[in-house]
Amino acid sequence: MLKLIRQDLLLSEVSLLVESPVPGVVLIDAVLDRQEAPLHWRAGLWDKPPLDISLAPDGRLTAVQFVLQDERVPRSDGLQLSGAGPGGSWPVFDVVSWPDGRYLDEEVVVSFERMGDSLVLGIGAAVAQRWERVGEGLAVGLNVSDEVVALALGPLDAEDWNAIDTFSSVA
Repeated sequence: MLKLIRQDLLLSEVSLLVESPVPGVVLIDAVLDRQEAPLHWRAGLWDKPPLDISLAPDGRLTAVQFVLQDERVPRSDGLQLSGAGPGGSWPVFDVVSWPDGRYLDEEVVVSFERMGDSLVLGIGAAVAQRWERVGEGLAVGLNVSDEVVALALGPLDAEDWNAIDTFSSVA
């Protein structure tokens, strides 16, 4: 799993983009830094494009991409993200033991649901013990070992949710 090693106070604005390049597919991107990210931590079961967390060479988070492919986002009304307060910081992850090449892939279930106006992604079976807000638009859920076990993208606006609901599942 991807492990948080520190949080820098310097923060870039988080840009959220939701788009549907073809019917049945929706791309959800959270971008912190538009520089080329040479490292990618990818998680999923490889039956569709994986969750892709892009990192700078020093381990700084630069972007997150999640793809919905012919699937609907279930709603979890009443649940709230606990501990994701205001403010934010720039997470830096451990890349010291990164393998040769740009990609570190993990075969793990990535679940998703709508909580309020956010899209929440669960990585594996662990539950987030705490949330760290990166900025408006992104929060990282960590277990007790500071490993990433969840992400919250949002709040997404009505237009974004309409695109997700309309284009993520082909009728």
